Amino acid sequence: MVAAAAVTLSLGATASAAEISISAKERASLELRLLQTELMVAALSCSAADRYNSFVTRFQPQLSDGGKTMQNLFKRVHGGQAFTRINSFVTQVANEASLRMVRDANQFCDETAAMFEALAAGNSETLERTRVRYRCMPISGFAGCTIESATQVASDDEQATGAPNPTAKPTPR
Repeated sequence: MVAAAAVTLSLGATASAAEISISAKERASLELRLLQTELMVAALSCSAADRYNSFVTRFQPQLSDGGKTMQNLFKRVHGGQAFTRINSFVTQVANEASLRMVRDANQFCDETAAMFEALAAGNSETLERTRVRYRCMPISGFAGCTIESATQVASDDEQATGAPNPTAKPTPR
């Protein structure tokens, strides 16, 4: 049995400046939403709508479960403002992804293309490895996460497992 890890979040935008703890499953749901939103931006910006639709279809059960977990988290934290806060969160995440795309469209589209390719050939474990790219601790107000580079995650995966990460962009030697 795996114990649920807790992550402390600062809720800057709430009426209270108190901190709360979220479970590993709740954090995973936020990270999954970051992944999904980044891939959605890629669908629109990198002409990858078909790949995005395939991703959503393939991982619909995980995305649905993650969405329910995220909704419950926002309801617990924000009460009646939950859906407004979810919309703000997703908008902010999409804006951040769009800014990364604008700064370097080729890199953004190349990295998301590699993620789409790995996810198309993969399974739930591949989704988990790709989601972990969005390690966010803490997730300040549920947004503003630092997205790790695919190369760094590949290096972490190789050290941990000895196998290359299929979602990472190869580094030139």
